Amino acid sequence: MIARTPAGIARTVVVLLGAVALAGCARTPQAATSGDDWRVELTTEPQTVMALHRVVLRLRVTDRNGAALDITDLTADADMPEMSHGKTRISLRRTGVGAFEAGHTFSMDGRWEIHLGGRREGRPFAAVVALQVGR
Repeated sequence: MIARTPAGIARTVVVLLGAVALAGCARTPQAATSGDDWRVELTTEPQTVMALHRVVLRLRVTDRNGAALDITDLTADADMPEMSHGKTRISLRRTGVGAFEAGHTFSMDGRWEIHLGGRREGRPFAAVVALQVGR
């Protein structure tokens, strides 16, 4: 049905503007990795991750069709392969099926790896996501 009254047109405009605003909020992953039948996407807030500044990491684990995968007991450790200072545990919080979030502060700029480990359907699940910190 097409809105023909001023109030109907105004409602339609508001709905369309809301849809455009939500589409603009969709985040492009900062990093991603995949296996035979799964994909992990990492987005960050802020989008540019800087050393010594708090960042929110959001992980999404899906199957090859984009459906969320139920990963249990997921852990994350940040490591800088070029350095020898060891891994730092990232405290993940499950926000939904296949969705996790954590606040973290990286100690220095450079290439970091986030090592993930958990369980998927009772079997071990592991992935490594690379992330550039700094410009």
